[in-house]
Amino acid sequence: MSTGEMSSPSPSEPEADDSRPTVRQRLTGHSLSYAGLLESLYDATLITDRAGRILDSNRQAQKMTHYTRAELENMVLGDVMADADVRLMTTIDAHWETGWFTVLECRCRRWDGSEFPAEIAAGCLRWNDGRGWCFTLRNITRRKQAEEAIRKEVELQLQRARGQNEFAGQLHIVSVADIVQMIDSSGKSGRLEITRSGDGATATLSFDTGRIVQAACGACRGAEAFYAALALGGDAFRFQPAVAPSPADPDLPPSTMNLLLEGMRRLDEAGGGH
Repeated sequence: MSTGEMSSPSPSEPEADDSRPTVRQRLTGHSLSYAGLLESLYDATLITDRAGRILDSNRQAQKMTHYTRAELENMVLGDVMADADVRLMTTIDAHWETGWFTVLECRCRRWDGSEFPAEIAAGCLRWNDGRGWCFTLRNITRRKQAEEAIRKEVELQLQRARGQNEFAGQLHIVSVADIVQMIDSSGKSGRLEITRSGDGATATLSFDTGRIVQAACGACRGAEAFYAALALGGDAFRFQPAVAPSPADPDLPPSTMNLLLEGMRRLDEAGGGH
């Protein structure tokens, strides 16, 4: 998504109604006011109309961005979210029509011009004379710092393993996919064993100059065994150099990366998609 501010509605588009008075009304049939509900939310929250004009905010949003409520109400979403533009609003609308919230990561701006990484979730709000959007924002600076530290540790571990004929380790930081990619790029030949200590489940992958030629995981063999190995959730691995076994499993493709991409696609689908 491109970075840019939300533009005002063009002459060809209907003018967005000023919905603040309606949005601030008490919830029909409840003693809890809209304002009380908004301020009770743990996450920073911005309420916008469909064009992205900010209609309201809670104290958490004001604290996070260093803007006052009055200042935010004179802004558009793109003033706060660096990646917000008309295309984003269109995407959010399309997702909602199919029953999905939109969750994304982007850079957010503070009053002083500084930025921070944020996780944004968008859902639809409806009121008597229209509808708009509710955006919740979480500062994920610490998460990003932790991810960067993990990334560097992964690179360090894989760099060490790349220069060794035999290596072993834990799967708490590096993943099976990381190890397979390293073996493929290094052109190593040998046997990779993955174990899960909880129930003793194991998977074995045999490589010939980086290509997977045999795979076994439980009762599965070949490509299905490789996909099962990716999903095994093991906690330890060991690679030992060895002469590639023969014959190769017939359903394993010549490209390890193609096999890996298909395996990751299956994991994504099993994880629930959106």
